[in-house]
Amino acid sequence: MVASKSLTTVARELGKDPATVYRWWKKGVRGVRLQTFMLGGQRHVAEDALANFFTAITAVSSPDSNSAVAAPSPSPTIDASAELVRRGY
Repeated sequence: MVASKSLTTVARELGKDPATVYRWWKKGVRGVRLQTFMLGGQRHVAEDALANFFTAITAVSSPDSNSAVAAPSPSPTIDASAELVRRGY
């Protein structure tokens, strides 16, 4: 069985507001999202997933580190005005 904790419990143990931990799951930090799962009607996170999350955001924060976790590539952006002109609007 995987050792897990509810997001509220994680927040309490880290001294964070529960909304912060829920934001890590929903939106992520620096392109890295916290992996969670539902258990008994509550959202939980496995202890190794929490460790991986912190390792990943640390790697993104300090790209010169020797971490094995690769930083996510930035998503491409589109200049909306140029695209509208190109399409004849």
